[in-house]
Amino acid sequence: MTNLRSSLQTGLQQSLVMTPKLQQAIKLLQLSSVEVAAEIAPYLLENPLLEMDDGLLEGPKAPASDAPHDLDISDQDFWDPSSDLSCIDLPRADADHDLLLERGEEESLRSYISRHIGLLFSHPADIMIALRLLDGLDASGYLVDSVAEIAQQLGTQIEEVESVLQVLQTLEPAGLFARTLAECLSLQLRDRNRLDPQMETLIDHLEDLGGQHYDKLMSWCQVTRDELKAMVTEIKSLNPRPGTRFLSERAETMIPDVLVKKDAAGLWQVHLNPVAFPKITFQQAVYDNLKHRLERKEDKAYLTQSRSNADWLLRALQQRAESICKVASEIVRQQEAFFNHGIVYLKPMVLRDVAEKTGLHESTISRVTTQKFMVTPRGTFEMKYFFGQGIANAIGTTYSAKYIKERIAHHIRQETPQTVLSDDALVEILKQEGIDAARRTVAKYREAMNIPSSAQRRRGLRAAL
Repeated sequence: MTNLRSSLQTGLQQSLVMTPKLQQAIKLLQLSSVEVAAEIAPYLLENPLLEMDDGLLEGPKAPASDAPHDLDISDQDFWDPSSDLSCIDLPRADADHDLLLERGEEESLRSYISRHIGLLFSHPADIMIALRLLDGLDASGYLVDSVAEIAQQLGTQIEEVESVLQVLQTLEPAGLFARTLAECLSLQLRDRNRLDPQMETLIDHLEDLGGQHYDKLMSWCQVTRDELKAMVTEIKSLNPRPGTRFLSERAETMIPDVLVKKDAAGLWQVHLNPVAFPKITFQQAVYDNLKHRLERKEDKAYLTQSRSNADWLLRALQQRAESICKVASEIVRQQEAFFNHGIVYLKPMVLRDVAEKTGLHESTISRVTTQKFMVTPRGTFEMKYFFGQGIANAIGTTYSAKYIKERIAHHIRQETPQTVLSDDALVEILKQEGIDAARRTVAKYREAMNIPSSAQRRRGLRAAL
């Protein structure tokens, strides 16, 4: 018969205990600037020793030795107040989250499109182009910036920008991202499956329609008067300003955390955006006054606790700001070629690369780069978009996965029914460009971009003829 008995034993064990304050500090690190403001609001209301003002957070600045030698991370404000980039609508990390349900009101045009960019594109280079196109959108939904200028700014081909633009033009309401009134109307007619040759001809002669040159239009369109009247009625039912349905501009916005700009010497400067880091000060005079006036034990305990909470919050916010600045500076240093020359020069970079240079843990880098945005001369990007694997060739040149995907997509876009490229053919073409990618790598990247196989693409191209 087995004897069962209980006993007590003592021993030593080393473990990491996550205190509530440590958990809160980690949470603050991964929140966006807008979310941080909402998170600390209760602390400011409940703590009589804290006060908020405009400007950067008070506290010690990161030592100069922590920053790359060619980067200025001082807290001077070079930001131009007249710029319209000081508060930019950008996608939240949870792109599938329904902001309409959250607010119970209509969202802004920028917020709506930003939310869908993460759903339409998976390739980081395409996302960068899409965000830049979004910056060129006016309140009516028209693209006012030139595609050629955007391509030059991003250091990419016009065809790449056009390809992303065509995808954005499929968004509802139809007509968004049109460059002219004729294109806006054409997009809406195509959405209704009504863009036939007669309608195309009518759209091409909008000036004559406005001038009521109906006889000429009937001749050009080869339609009767009644048919022309029906076509004109349909055009009048379209919305020439599709962006105006987004009347509310009170949608949640993302404030850029980092501002990147070249100085007069041509060196990249990295600054914290004062708007994203409000100054919170400790009211020493209030503390001293209360300390001498309070007599009850519980009141003194409350004051001591308030002092402790204030010190913790100030330290946590200052550490958050310093971590963001340090990581952003290292990203710019490692991706300097991208900022100078464009997407083609985007280097492969993983969390470990930044962690080793900054002395921060990889998990910290991951939190810092989530929902943190930097405004640069090439556009506004989430910091995490600069990370990705790469492939090295025989002579040691390393290409980022983003660049390789861009080249694969570029060659596939040039296909005709007679020149559809297999994965093996793509491998050979990439090899001629100096990229040593295995066939399985090409297939993996192609599938990641939701590009069908060569057989499926060939059938699709033939069916379109």
